[in-house]
Amino acid sequence: MAVPFASSFFYFLIFNETKSIQVLYALTKLFIIVWPIFAAYCIIKSGIPLSKLLSIKKKSFFAGIAYGLTIAALITGLMQTAFGEIVLQYSNKITHKTEIFGFAGYYWVFAIFLSMIHSFMEEFYWRWFVFGNLAKIMGLVQAQLSSSAAFSLHHFIISIYFFGAWLGSIFGAIVFLGGIVWCRLFRKDGSLISVWVSHLLIDIGIMSVGHKIIFGTFI
Repeated sequence: MAVPFASSFFYFLIFNETKSIQVLYALTKLFIIVWPIFAAYCIIKSGIPLSKLLSIKKKSFFAGIAYGLTIAALITGLMQTAFGEIVLQYSNKITHKTEIFGFAGYYWVFAIFLSMIHSFMEEFYWRWFVFGNLAKIMGLVQAQLSSSAAFSLHHFIISIYFFGAWLGSIFGAIVFLGGIVWCRLFRKDGSLISVWVSHLLIDIGIMSVGHKIIFGTFI
């Protein structure tokens, strides 16, 4: 659980060279796919219930869509208020970091990857692997809190780096609460599709706000 947090500390706070950041970032994303697969088949030996993970349960699916759209609308809506003016004060720092990461020139390519592919990778790792296995060895509430806290740690690093301690901590806490919601949604039927579509929609909202901060428009 500590690897995504530790790597974010390095590629956000320590490294300043584009290639090093990109390599570490890519290795971190590879880890959250390879490690659960290796552990499931070689250590825990439980395998991966793909048919269940990829099944679509209508009630949970639409609940995920509703939650995702609500939060995405709230995020973009807040940017139209005085709160948005506060966020825009940090545009220079955010723009500079995107340039160091090397994706400023193809923002929406990265945004689509983050929203559609990376969101599924995170749900596979954090909800199925981390939360799912913690729920087997501790109480359900403790598993939700522990996995969501671990999930939010690297978001705290990123948010505090961009927005400072108080605002960044608020954003990190919101991610923690979102993690709990996704744990509960995943627990209902064991499908990743409902939590993935929810995560996807929220990430699209966040990346639209990022585009607004950097380029001045939502799209």
